[in-house]
Amino acid sequence: MRVKVPANYEPRIYQRPFLEAMDSGVTRANLVWHRRAGKTKTLMNFTIKKAHLRIGAYYHCFPEYGQGRKIIWDGIDKDGNRILDYHIPEEIRAGTNKAELKIELKCGSIYQIIGADSYDNLVGPNPVGLILDEWAISDSYPEAWDLFRPILAENGGWAVFVYTPRGRNHGWSQYQMAQKNDRWFSQLLTVDHTKAVSAVAIQQERDDGMSEAMIQQEFYCSFLASTENIVIPFSFIQAALDREVDYHRSGKTAGYDPARYGDDRNGFVIRQAGQIIHVETWGGQDSVYCAGKIIDAYKMGLFDCVAIDTIGIGGPIYDFVKNAKVPCVSVDVTQETTDDSRFKKLRDELWWKAREWFEDGACSISPGIPQKDRDAFLADIQDIHYEYSGIGQIVIETKKDMKERLGFSPDTGDAFINTFSPENEMKVRTMDRSLPFSQAMCLFDNMGKEEYDPLTYGLFDRGSILGSFPSFSAGPDGEIDPLTGAPLSPFSAGATPPNFSPEGPGLEVEPLTGTLLSPNFPAEAGPPGEINLLTGAPLITTPSVPSILTGVPGEVDAPTISPKKLPTPEKAAIAEAASAEVEQKKRRRRGFPQTILTGPQGLLNAPVTRKTLLG
Repeated sequence: MRVKVPANYEPRIYQRPFLEAMDSGVTRANLVWHRRAGKTKTLMNFTIKKAHLRIGAYYHCFPEYGQGRKIIWDGIDKDGNRILDYHIPEEIRAGTNKAELKIELKCGSIYQIIGADSYDNLVGPNPVGLILDEWAISDSYPEAWDLFRPILAENGGWAVFVYTPRGRNHGWSQYQMAQKNDRWFSQLLTVDHTKAVSAVAIQQERDDGMSEAMIQQEFYCSFLASTENIVIPFSFIQAALDREVDYHRSGKTAGYDPARYGDDRNGFVIRQAGQIIHVETWGGQDSVYCAGKIIDAYKMGLFDCVAIDTIGIGGPIYDFVKNAKVPCVSVDVTQETTDDSRFKKLRDELWWKAREWFEDGACSISPGIPQKDRDAFLADIQDIHYEYSGIGQIVIETKKDMKERLGFSPDTGDAFINTFSPENEMKVRTMDRSLPFSQAMCLFDNMGKEEYDPLTYGLFDRGSILGSFPSFSAGPDGEIDPLTGAPLSPFSAGATPPNFSPEGPGLEVEPLTGTLLSPNFPAEAGPPGEINLLTGAPLITTPSVPSILTGVPGEVDAPTISPKKLPTPEKAAIAEAASAEVEQKKRRRRGFPQTILTGPQGLLNAPVTRKTLLG
């Protein structure tokens, strides 16, 4: 009687590349296949075929000896066939040893099921073929492989590793190695590749209570889903990739992590509130080059403030950037955290802030980032581990440990977490284009010396703070700013207030006091800090001449409007009525000025000083 080998088996189309590679002479293969992809049945039939082509011993190894008995020896497929008898029929057997789970074939070869938990007790001939089934599950597998590896190298035998992921363990390392090794056949198959499991069936698993992490692992071959101590879980990242958000009015904060070692990269990431909009890496260069790239990015308007890791080589880069008058903050992740009850060091806190940023569910990673940079960034953030200290503090694994475990340094991930440094976030909040100007100025004025020092940072070019805003807070005549009590400008959105030029230097500060000065008048024009917030003109003090508008001796408004542009009588009447209404409202507010001034063009003017802004 003639029997076809392999018996009762027809490979599926996605299984053929592996079989063809092994038939072509490849002797090592690493197969990462999803659940129900037909791993065990394919490898069993492949082995029986090879056993008839070369006489020798062939071992099918499982994590535990009992698993092999259950899955193959006593296994029954979905059609009710006994797996062993269906694919190794009696017609091709010379003997069956149930105690040792061993079959002798008539061709002279041996097919035997063994367990990685008892491989050292194995007695018999050396194998010429080895299947390591569910390789990722057992920690005993690497030791078993070390035993068989030299045997197969000496006799020219083959080995196949087949599994579904179980986190970033030896299975992950094996996959990474095989991907880079030309002598290996390496294949990763998800349900998207094979269509062996329908979307309806997967949804039923969800409905029945299977966690999303387990679904990602079992059906989509995620090496991350099963790891419980990952800082930013895969599900958070996937949700961000699928989410559309818009933060175009918000400030842009950049983070930079310098390359410290030979194969490290310089990481540069820009975050605009809830969206990552730019990711860039480059090889190790000198400090001047790296600082130049950051300065150039600022001049192009890519960011408003940059947080630079100043440990080691980052220090000189920070100095160059700072001296170029680019808004920047120094980050030393080894310093103390702002919450020592939860974190051990600042680095632990920043990584956890990044986790919470994803967890909040309002963030995204811009699809406009080039795929190469996007992939590099995802690789850098998706497998960072953490643990707890003896007093309950969250401790992120060290960068050295990350590099040893992953094989690379998560440079863009470190740049990303720098954007969450407290000083950087405060500076960028003041540049937030969605904030009213007066509110932004209050934020700036309330900064500590370390966050904002006019002698150190100042308010620089590119329009400075004012230059970042399309218009002052605009509203109907009579509205006031609730933070400062200053009346709002009646300019329509997008209009440019008098005496303000976005092309000019923007607001300047008094070097000694840090108070705001007019962008168009010299510092000597009036007492420091007393300016018309709406027009940018300083109030001029004279010894005795009363104010034209207020009647208060010693104060006059600097001329800001040409007589040719005086309002029509109708507009003047509207402005006067609005002024009266505002005055009534203001008198009901304690602590606010009781005199409201009506100026040219119906503008509501109040002398706003630094003291007023600080409240």
